Amino acid sequence: MARRVAVHPEFCERDLILGYYPVGEEIDLVSLWEKTLSMGKRLAFPRCTENTLRFYEVCALSELTSAEFGIPAPSLDAKEVTDFFGALCVVPALSCDKAGVRMGYGGGFYDRFLQHAEGVYTICCVFDDLFSAEPLVREAHDVCMDTIITERGEICCHEA
Repeated sequence: MARRVAVHPEFCERDLILGYYPVGEEIDLVSLWEKTLSMGKRLAFPRCTENTLRFYEVCALSELTSAEFGIPAPSLDAKEVTDFFGALCVVPALSCDKAGVRMGYGGGFYDRFLQHAEGVYTICCVFDDLFSAEPLVREAHDVCMDTIITERGEICCHEA
């Protein structure tokens, strides 16, 4: 799926990529992050602080250290990103439906972040067998994804 994201027009056109380090059943996109850095794009990873996601730039994946919940994250000494307009956010998920409703681990961190991140395009990668043909329950605070990518292809959620 990393290759599908790497050729997606939104990835190609944007200079700031908001990524994540995979844990549990999340899609491993480490090769995409390496490509992002080799292309000279800005790459930022989240760090959970006070029930909020804050993104910090990384220049190499080796900069990541174990943080809250045991998730690899940038150092607090890294440069914090505060302007997200025009960024691409690749959002982790356990499942997703064709409307872009995603299911994560239940903390709501990404939903809270995306509610206030103007001009950010979202892509969510999920395995085909975890893609829900039936609509998932959408809560009032849930932010729908713009595009879903699976092993078989992509779904533009605004057209679904």
